Amino acid sequence: MEQTPTMSDPAVPPEGATLVMAVFTTAPESLDAVERASRIASQTRAGLVVALVVPPATLESADPGLAPVAPAAAAGTAEAVVSAETAALLEVAGRYGQEPEVVQVIDAEAVVELADQRQVSLIVVGAHRAGVLERLFAGDPGGAVVRSAACDVLVVHSRDGQGRS
Repeated sequence: MEQTPTMSDPAVPPEGATLVMAVFTTAPESLDAVERASRIASQTRAGLVVALVVPPATLESADPGLAPVAPAAAAGTAEAVVSAETAALLEVAGRYGQEPEVVQVIDAEAVVELADQRQVSLIVVGAHRAGVLERLFAGDPGGAVVRSAACDVLVVHSRDGQGRS
C-alpha cells in the first residue's frame, strides 16, 4: 500500500518513485503553482511536497534552513501567517486528492536544497507578478529556483494573465 505524504509524516518516496514540489510564497500566483503541481502529482501518481517560503523576518520563531510545519500551525493555533497560507494550499491540493508534506523554508537556496535532498523530479513555481524594482528589493524566489535547481522547473502563469510581468 502506498504511503500518502502528510505534514506529520514526511514524504519518503519508495525507491524510484517520483516527487513533485510546489514553491509557495505569500504571493497569489503561488496557489496556481500548488494547483498545477497537485494536478501533475495526481496524474502521475507522484508524491507532493510544498516548500512554504517564509523569510525569517516574517516569523519571530523561524529557524534557518529547513523546518517542517507543525500540525498545530496548520490548524491555526500557532503562527498566523503560516497557518493561513498552509490552510489555503492544503485546500487546493485536496481538490486533486493530494495530502502534501509542507516544509517551511526561508529562501530559494533552501528550496533547492530540499529538492536535492528529496530527489524531486519537478519543481513548480508561480510567475512573479511584481515589477522589476519590486523583484530587485523584495527578491524573487521563483527566479532563483529556476536559475539554480538541478531538476526541471515549471513556471506557471496565472489564469487571469496577471502573472506575466
